[in-house]
Amino acid sequence: MAELEGPKAIVQLLHDATTKWQLRQTLEGHSHYVWSVAFSPDSTVLASGSSDKTVRLWDVATGQLRQTLEGHSHYVLSVAFSPDSTVLASGSANKTVRLWDVATGQLRQTLEGHSHYVLSVAFSPDSTVLASGSADETVRLWDVATGQLRQTLEGHSDYVRSVAFSPDSTVLASGSADKTVRLWDVATGRQTLEGHSHYVLSVAFSPDSTVLASGSSDKTVRLWDVATGQLRQTLEGHSDNVRSVAFSPDSTVLASGSADKTVRLWDVATGQLRQTLEGHSDNVRSVAFSPDSTVLASGSYDKTVRLWNVAMDGEV
Repeated sequence: MAELEGPKAIVQLLHDATTKWQLRQTLEGHSHYVWSVAFSPDSTVLASGSSDKTVRLWDVATGQLRQTLEGHSHYVLSVAFSPDSTVLASGSANKTVRLWDVATGQLRQTLEGHSHYVLSVAFSPDSTVLASGSADETVRLWDVATGQLRQTLEGHSDYVRSVAFSPDSTVLASGSADKTVRLWDVATGRQTLEGHSHYVLSVAFSPDSTVLASGSSDKTVRLWDVATGQLRQTLEGHSDNVRSVAFSPDSTVLASGSADKTVRLWDVATGQLRQTLEGHSDNVRSVAFSPDSTVLASGSYDKTVRLWNVAMDGEV
């Protein structure tokens, strides 16, 4: 693990009075694509995973680099904080998941077993289980305390691009290049949601656990009713792949990041587009809201992370 000096943080505040969401900072320092961003549960730290094989931890308030976590031998494709704030997970193209101690930056464990890239990682709400989705077409469930494999979920016929737990802990969702979303429920079995015409690249549950969003290479976002599995709405407007989706903490806004270099903000209740955030010069690969609802982060192939000031209810 190496600790570096903070990178140059370019503050670019937009002064247009009609702008609801403002660019707050651009975080520079990665030397290659930024694949994934995630906020700590207390909203003070942002993690970013990159093709430069590192995870960087940034201070959200100042934009300064806190630590660089090194050890992966290939791209870091996904990062996630445990809800209890003690562990950071990173999934890599080297087929492993690494668990890091958030307080010290030290490596706790390396989880091995996948036979291909680990494309997505997600913690259960109680922080005891980690799910990992892989290009080997499986989802693996790991015991966070021991690092032992609990279960392997099979059924997808292509890469598992994204995994997410519902906030109420009852469902695990997986999105795949086989064009489907699967809902895994220990009590009732498995459900498959069909409708996308191309790869499913990202899945996310609304904080109230009632809606699942899926972003796809078919350039759309679909909103599904979790209880019934029925399609609620299809959100259209992006001109290229939708790489990442994330709900605001109050479940009213959905952010979608796309290969068209933009982030779109959608009203969940109506499906209407609220705003399009522009500024990245390459694919937007990951989006995430801070748990305190004040910041939206976007990570891009342009090697930067952008932090946007969140203005809910039309406030600037």
